[in-house]
Amino acid sequence: MFRRYAGVVLVGLVSFCTANAHAVASSVLKPVTVSQLLKRMSRTELFALLGRETLTDSANSQSPDSGLRIVMLNFKPVLFEGQQAAVSAMLKDDTLITVAVSIPRRGMATIDDFTKLKSDIVREIGDPTAYTDTYIDYMMKGMQSVFGSFKDGKIKVDILTKLGS
Repeated sequence: MFRRYAGVVLVGLVSFCTANAHAVASSVLKPVTVSQLLKRMSRTELFALLGRETLTDSANSQSPDSGLRIVMLNFKPVLFEGQQAAVSAMLKDDTLITVAVSIPRRGMATIDDFTKLKSDIVREIGDPTAYTDTYIDYMMKGMQSVFGSFKDGKIKVDILTKLGS
């Protein structure tokens, strides 16, 4: 009986291994750092950084009074400072103004995850203006540029891009 199905099992196993190898190769996350996301950039530059193919959702809104156009973009997971993260970006007209990073993308983060992220950010952009065990805050030119917090198993990092950069 086994001989009868051996060819089918072998073909199925080869197909599964090939498909699995392809899934692993296509799931490699793009590494992104806080200093890269701090830069003021156009939509084209943002797509060059994160990859146009990683865009998963977008929303546009325009104020009827001022004509101000805001675009929200959601991307596939990236590797933010070494940790898997979901990224959302807000653009004013065609210029990146804020980035929201959520860690983990699924499940629960720990205080150890936040401590590691905090030390990676410090190594990347220097000492924060203020910090505790559960938050980190950078002020540049009187404006909050990076704020990260750990609460209820979630890490959230909000990045306001640099003006004029």
